[in-house]
Amino acid sequence: MHQALLVGLPSSGKTTFLAALWQVIVSRDVDGALELEVLEAPVDHLNDLTGRWLRFEVANRTSIDAEQIATIRIKPSDADSITEIVVPDLAGESIKRSLADRQWPTSFRDYVHDSTGVLLFVHPKETSEPWPILDAMEIAGEEALPSQESGAADAPTESEWSAEQVPTDVQLVDLLQLLCTEIAAGHFRLAVIVSAWDLVEEQGTPSEWLAKELPLVDQFLRSHDHSRFDVRVYGVSAQGGELPQDSDRLKSLLSASERIRVARDANAESHDITEPLRWVVDVDTG
Repeated sequence: MHQALLVGLPSSGKTTFLAALWQVIVSRDVDGALELEVLEAPVDHLNDLTGRWLRFEVANRTSIDAEQIATIRIKPSDADSITEIVVPDLAGESIKRSLADRQWPTSFRDYVHDSTGVLLFVHPKETSEPWPILDAMEIAGEEALPSQESGAADAPTESEWSAEQVPTDVQLVDLLQLLCTEIAAGHFRLAVIVSAWDLVEEQGTPSEWLAKELPLVDQFLRSHDHSRFDVRVYGVSAQGGELPQDSDRLKSLLSASERIRVARDANAESHDITEPLRWVVDVDTG
C-alpha cells in the first residue's frame, strides 16, 4: 500500500489540488491519468470539494476540525495493477503547529510515519521574504550601537518572537527536516507543487522559480536529492485562473479538466493533475 502525504503551510493550494485531482480520477477524461478502481472510504468530503471546484467557487482551506483521510484504490489507465493510496489532508494550521512543537499531531503521526511519498505545496502569493539583518537584530533584542553623544548604549528594543515571523523559506526547510526525521522509509519520493502556476509561469520553469524565490528550500532539496529522497518540482494550476475574474473564460472550455495545467521543467504541459501523485507512488510517469 502506498501512502501519499499532502503537506504545506496554510493557503498553499492543497484543497484546490485535491478537488481537481478527484475530478480527473472520477471523470476519466484525461488520457493517461489515474482511474478510480475501488473506493474504500466515504467520499462526501472529496465530492464537496469537487462540487465547489466545478461551480468555480474558491475552495475553503482545510481547518483542523475538518481534516480528512481518503483511502482509494486506483490504477493506471493502461494497466491492470491496482494501487491503494491513503491521502491524509492535513490543515495548514496543523503543519504550523507541528513546526512549533517539533512533532506531528497524534492523529496523523502514524500516517506520516508510514508515508511512502510526499507532495509539498507552495503558493507564490503566500511566501514571506526573509528579514533584513537590522530587522532581525531588533527582533532578537540586540542592543543598539553606542550613542556618539553620550558614549552609552541605548536601551535595547525588544520584540516578542512569533512563529508567524519566520520566513517561508525557513518554515519549509524545517518542515522538510521534520518529514525526513519522521518518515520511516529509508528513501521516499518528494514532489514539490508550486500552486497557482499560471501566476508565475513567465518567470521560468518550476525548478527555476523555486531556486529564485525559495533558495534555502532549493539548496536543501539539492543536498538531499537521491540520498534521503528523490525530488521533482511541478507547477500546477488546479483552478485554471483567478476567481472570479477568469470564470467566464474557464466556463467556455469543453471539459472541466481542461482548466487544469501541469508543468514540469522541459516536459510538455498537460491537464493530468494525477502525474505528481503517480510519480510519488511509483507508478511510472517517465
